[in-house]
Amino acid sequence: MANRPFSKFIRPETPARGEVTDRDLGILATVLRYRFSSAAQLVRLVGGNEDVTHRRLRRLWEWQLTNRFAFPGIRTHSEFFYYLDNRQALDLLAPFWQRFAVIGRKTMPAPPRVASTCSSGF
Repeated sequence: MANRPFSKFIRPETPARGEVTDRDLGILATVLRYRFSSAAQLVRLVGGNEDVTHRRLRRLWEWQLTNRFAFPGIRTHSEFFYYLDNRQALDLLAPFWQRFAVIGRKTMPAPPRVASTCSSGF
């Protein structure tokens, strides 16, 4: 299957090419800080253009840096809720936190306290 139409619930086998930008890292940091966040909440928290934020959220999901779910509805599903479920996103965020700690930028959320190994739930 070379070209399948885009599905909202199935990740593509080969994700779109691209690079992780500072905006993507800001989105990941916001998802990490607020744990489970709806797409509408993330748009308000991250700021910027709404369409671009939705596009970047979809790319992060395709690259398996975030995961998402939607509650089923009668006619359609609800909006997507995003969360982090793998270590790869945290590894990308580590240098990001260090860079902004040096600059002293106050618009970034405080660095999360994440243990290197997690043996139990939150």
